[in-house]
Amino acid sequence: MERKLGDPKIRYQILESTNEFVLGSLKERKFNEGTIVIAGFQTHGEGMGENRWESEKDKNLLLSLVLKPVFLEPAHQFYLNKFASLAVYDFVKHVLPDKNVTVKWPNDVYIDDKKVAGILINNTIIGKHFEYVVLGIGLNINQKTFKSDAPNPVSLIHHTNKELNLEECLQSLLHYLNSRYEQLKVEKSQSLDGDYLNVLYRYQNWSEFKTENRTFKGRITGITEYGQLQIEEESGKTQEYDFKTVEFSG
Repeated sequence: MERKLGDPKIRYQILESTNEFVLGSLKERKFNEGTIVIAGFQTHGEGMGENRWESEKDKNLLLSLVLKPVFLEPAHQFYLNKFASLAVYDFVKHVLPDKNVTVKWPNDVYIDDKKVAGILINNTIIGKHFEYVVLGIGLNINQKTFKSDAPNPVSLIHHTNKELNLEECLQSLLHYLNSRYEQLKVEKSQSLDGDYLNVLYRYQNWSEFKTENRTFKGRITGITEYGQLQIEEESGKTQEYDFKTVEFSG
């Protein structure tokens, strides 16, 4: 019988980082696909690059999911970002159906202009296949106050005005992760591409962008099959950007 994502669940009160725990354990143990590691608190929660993920103890969802997507070529690994961010989007939109929820490239989930969730993906590749994919998700649920210098965090409680049950949130999130993962398996890129663009933050809206050496006005017109951001400038020229080489300037 095919194993569902979220089975089994391994729980810890405190970890340095759920992703680092899984990655550090791979030499000593094998994880079945679908295994999920959950922490009540992370002492060294990771974000993209040098960023850190702030989370108050037992207030949010902090988890890492083990995947073995043998059906997906490593060259097309950006589809992991798409399926995961869309699953988190689905969950947030289910909780807040009347709010403006979007996915900010490559995989942050936003409510209006504030970040409610972040995703970090680590993988190991053997030959032309993934051996393991470790999908880390930090999702702000019940935290009211943030003390770090992160520019724009927000939690669901800021919009629901009441605490949510974390276990119920976890089960709902796993439902959407399973659904989107099945979509990735069965349909590959056909529908995920459209779904991702439909909820992409500031898609087709003229905005100010900045790179290392200039600021310019442009609009996002698409994503390449390798996950690069396509931005059309006012001159009509379209450029492709890798992650961390361009950002919104305002």
